[in-house]
Amino acid sequence: MTNLESLDLSQNMLSGEIPQTLAQLTSLEVFNVSHNRLVGPIPQGEQFNTFDDSSFQGNLALCGFPLPEKCGNRDFPPESAPTQVTEDNSMWIDWLVRSLGCASGFIVGFVIGKIFITDKHHDWFIDTFGRRKWPKTRARSAPRGPRNS
Repeated sequence: MTNLESLDLSQNMLSGEIPQTLAQLTSLEVFNVSHNRLVGPIPQGEQFNTFDDSSFQGNLALCGFPLPEKCGNRDFPPESAPTQVTEDNSMWIDWLVRSLGCASGFIVGFVIGKIFITDKHHDWFIDTFGRRKWPKTRARSAPRGPRNS
């Protein structure tokens, strides 16, 4: 991996810090971790000093060169715990909305069916879907004895 020339990890929802060991990759020409959830200082080294700020955009908690945000003595809380809670909440909200939609659809369908079809148009409903009196046909029984011809 020491000969790695290109590393594009953009838009992968990665969280945590960028490993300092990546600064040791001297063959790295392209590096992009934009639009993730990375935190902490950007590693400094030979190749990392050549990447522009577009390689790190969209990570609101990253700091250091080439970004305008300086690191100083900042504490960087882990991003994974709030993200998990947010994803769990959004799944619960999705199921709640779907359940309410199904329940309200059933109720509306029942009310429309009751009022408009069975009450107001009762005769039409019975004529169309009611029991029909089919003429009875007699089944032919098999002959009981030998036939004389």
